[in-house]
Amino acid sequence: MLKKLFISVSVLFLLVIVGATTVIIKPQLLQSAISKGGKRFAGMDIEFEQLSSHRNPLRLELKGLKISNPNWPKPTLLSLDTLSLTLLASPFDGGAFWSLNSRGLNVNVEHNRDGKLNWLTTQLQGNDASTNTEPKPSAVLTTQLPSDFNFQEILLRDSQIHIQRADGKRYHIDLPEVRGEREEAANGHLALKLTYNQHHFQVSGDLSLSDPHAGIVDYQFAVKHDDAQLQSKGRLTLTPDLSGSQLALTLAIQRLNELAALAGIENAPKLPKSQLNTTLTIDSGYQLSNIVLAIGENTLAGTLDIATDFSRIDANLNSPSLNIDALRDIFVPAPHDGAKPETTEVNETAVDWEWLNTPTLQAELTIEHLVASGWQATGVKAVVATGETFTADVSVSEMHETANQRKLTKLEGQLLLSPLPTRNEGADAKIALTLREQGMSLDIQGDVNLNGSAGNSLKITAQAPQSAHLWALAQLPWREAGALKIDGQLSSEPQQYMVKSSASLGNQQAEFALNYDT
Repeated sequence: MLKKLFISVSVLFLLVIVGATTVIIKPQLLQSAISKGGKRFAGMDIEFEQLSSHRNPLRLELKGLKISNPNWPKPTLLSLDTLSLTLLASPFDGGAFWSLNSRGLNVNVEHNRDGKLNWLTTQLQGNDASTNTEPKPSAVLTTQLPSDFNFQEILLRDSQIHIQRADGKRYHIDLPEVRGEREEAANGHLALKLTYNQHHFQVSGDLSLSDPHAGIVDYQFAVKHDDAQLQSKGRLTLTPDLSGSQLALTLAIQRLNELAALAGIENAPKLPKSQLNTTLTIDSGYQLSNIVLAIGENTLAGTLDIATDFSRIDANLNSPSLNIDALRDIFVPAPHDGAKPETTEVNETAVDWEWLNTPTLQAELTIEHLVASGWQATGVKAVVATGETFTADVSVSEMHETANQRKLTKLEGQLLLSPLPTRNEGADAKIALTLREQGMSLDIQGDVNLNGSAGNSLKITAQAPQSAHLWALAQLPWREAGALKIDGQLSSEPQQYMVKSSASLGNQQAEFALNYDT
C-alpha cells in the first residue's frame, strides 16, 4: 500500500522537475508530455490551464492544475488554483535556493467499500505486482539529515483535504494558511492555521539541526485551541527506536466543551482548569520524569519508567492534596433528580485476569492529604504490585470521618489477591487481607467471589485489646467491657449463606451458627 501511494504521489514531484527544466525548455511545450506521461505511467489525467516561466527572479508559475483518476466515480484527486516555484539561488551552493507559494489546493482521498484507494489507478496497482516470493534481507534503518534546509519559504493558502473512509464517513480539513520559513542556516519555522469541523487550531514549530550526520533535531512545537493548549520542545534523535531523545511536554486545559464535541463525546465532564507537565526521555526504556498533573486543586507528581516493550511499568507518585470525592463528582456526576441509578442483575462471568501481567506494575504512592468517601486522611502511603498476584501495602498516619468524628490512627493494611483458574461461577480468587489499628486487627483469608455471591469461603479473625475504642468506631454507646476476640467462618452457596463463629468479650464467651436462605 505504501509503495502504491508513493508512486501515485510521485507524480506531483514531476512539477519540480519541470521547474528545473525551465532554463532551457519552454514550459508550455511540456504540458503535452506531462499529460501523456501521467496517463501512460500512472493512469492519471493531468491538466493545466496555464504553465509559464519568468525571470528576475527565475520562477515557474502554474494555474488550474487538475489530477484525476478516470476510473473512479468521483475522478478528481487534486486541484490547485495557482502555484509559484521560485529559484532564489544556485542549487549547488549548499544553501536555501527555492520558495513555494500556492493557493486553492484541494486533495480528495477516498476509499470504496472494498478498501481500495482512489489514488491507486489500475496502472499503479499493476506496478506493485511481483512474482518474487523470496524473503528480502533485513536492513537496519539509519538516518542522515541534510546539512541545511534548502527552502527559504513555503506558503500554502486556502488548502483543503477531503477524506472518505470505507464505511462512508467523511472528514473535511480546512487549512487557511500553512507557512514554513527558514530562519537561518539549518533552522526552520512552521506556522499552520487549521480548521476542522468548524473548530480552529493554530500550530507553530521550530526545527534546528543539532547534528545532521547523527540525525539529531532540536525542536519546539505548539498547538493552540480555545479549550486547550499543547506545547512541546526538546531533542529528537532519529534512530529507529528514537534512543537518546528527550521531549518536554505541557498540556493546559481550560475546558472540554468544544474538543469533546469535536471528538463526538456527549456529556463531557465539566473539568476545572487542568495542566500536565512532564519530560519524556527515551533510552533503554521510556522515562516520564518531572510529572505534574493538576486537576483543579488536586495535584499528582512523580515519575514513570516504562519498558521498551511495554511489559513493565514502575511508578513513583506523590500528592500534597487529593480529593477523590471531588474527582468522582467531576467524572461520575450524580443523577439530576437525586435518585440512585438503577442496577440490573448481570449473569456472572469469568473474571479476566489478563490485566495483572500485561503490563506488570510496581507503584509507590504517597499522599499528604486525602479526602475520600467522607473521610479525611493524612500521611497515606501505598505500594502496589501486579504480576502473578496483586499485592497492596497501605499505611495511614491518621484519618477521621467528617460527619461523625470517628478517628483512626496508625492504620496499616496488606492485601494479597491470587487468581483462581478461569471459571464462570463461584470463587474467582484467593484473598489474604490484614488490617491493624491501635492494637486491633482483622484478618480475612480464603476464596472470594468478586462478581457474584456464591462460592465464598472465608475465615475471619478479629481482636481488640480494649473494646471501648471499637464501640466508638461502631457508634455504639457501650462502655469498656474487656478484650474482644472473634473467630468465624463465612461461606455462601447459591441462595444460601452460612456463618459459624465463636466470640469472647472479657470473661464472656459465646458460639453460634447461622444458616440464611435467600
